[in-house]
Amino acid sequence: MGFAMLRRPLGLIIAASVILLFTTWGFLTTDYAPRNVPFSVPFRKAAPPTPPPSPLHVDVIETGGSHDEVTAALVYAFSQLPSTTIGLYLLLKRYGISEIYDSFFPTAEDERGQRLIDPNRGPDGFSLEKVKTTSPDVVVLTTCELDIFHRKEPLGYLLQEGKTHLFCTIHHADRWNTSTAAGEKLVGALKPWVEAGSVTFLTLSEHVSKYLHSDILPTWPEMTSPPNIQAFAPVFPVVLKNEQPDFAITQKETAFTLQGDFDAKRRNYTKILSQLREMLKSGSETASTLTMHLLGHGPVPTIPEEVAGHVKIDKNLDYVPFYSTLSKSFALITAFASETYFTEKASSSVPASLISGCPLVADRKLLDTYTYLNEDVVWLKEEGEDDMDAVKRVVMEMGEKEFREKSERVRERNRGLYVGNVERFGGWVEGFRRDREVEREMD
Repeated sequence: MGFAMLRRPLGLIIAASVILLFTTWGFLTTDYAPRNVPFSVPFRKAAPPTPPPSPLHVDVIETGGSHDEVTAALVYAFSQLPSTTIGLYLLLKRYGISEIYDSFFPTAEDERGQRLIDPNRGPDGFSLEKVKTTSPDVVVLTTCELDIFHRKEPLGYLLQEGKTHLFCTIHHADRWNTSTAAGEKLVGALKPWVEAGSVTFLTLSEHVSKYLHSDILPTWPEMTSPPNIQAFAPVFPVVLKNEQPDFAITQKETAFTLQGDFDAKRRNYTKILSQLREMLKSGSETASTLTMHLLGHGPVPTIPEEVAGHVKIDKNLDYVPFYSTLSKSFALITAFASETYFTEKASSSVPASLISGCPLVADRKLLDTYTYLNEDVVWLKEEGEDDMDAVKRVVMEMGEKEFREKSERVRERNRGLYVGNVERFGGWVEGFRRDREVEREMD
């Protein structure tokens, strides 16, 4: 009996020792012990920490004094890449756009290492002396048709050095046709960059890229490397003055909008105002509440007396109030005055819709052209409807709940696009850096 009592603690001591041995051995030979892992799978040591990304220096140039929204989209896409320093060399910063640029950067340098430098320099600040010092990895020509000539000397030096990648943003695809003297000069200026594999041409919609491939590139001289053409949606986030917009939908007013420069060559104001006049003549209760906001710049179009009480002019607004005002409308109409917005140019109304959360009135042709849109983010016209027919139908069939739901889908689409732009631009940067590394190894 005494032996049995002694044997029990001895057995417990032996068992505990075995458990302790195996436990200690496990901690000595592994960095971690995952739960619920089959014993047949060996434990692996933790992966070494990922090295921090290499610093990236990006210079953004705009010498024409326009295209603020496109500049903002480009600045946002690059500014969200880690360890990025951005230099801005812009002729003008119109309508409070600096407030939007500043929102892209942390108040103090954070773990991503973002920095905005030289925010107040004009294009002349991008000089030969400057680039010899900074040696930018990327140069973005926001209005390439102008910028390539205005900053010729520093760009020539960077091409010779062979360490910089150029992004050339195309706004007027028809100007790149070499059957004209101007087009021949443009292409001639970019040809050395193309043949060096050091330039990416950016368009603001897929249909412009297709036009370049089908109608413009066949006019270009033969080159040792094919041009690299990419499309992106020029969108970015904006903190609106009304994050939950109070739609201007009341018994007295139902607001819809037409935006853009007050230019009859861009938008058919005569037609849309005539359609509004005819609708008001019907005397319907729905029509009587409609108010059209004209958001834009320049000389205001003539407003017929019969519709003057149903048209509000919002002129020369800064960008944040502009997008905030637009966000209160239930619909944005395009009223294109030219078919070129379906072939060789990109409309500013499409990204304005996404940024503000105001759905476009669109037909199938527009959706097929601006492929980054879909039915969920527009008010789709029915067969045979014009803009005002669709506006009237939407007002009659929908209420504030539906307007809010549609607006949120539009803004969610915008978020997906600007996040996607960051990923795509990051991938392009990684790609040309990898190519440069291969070239160095071959040398």
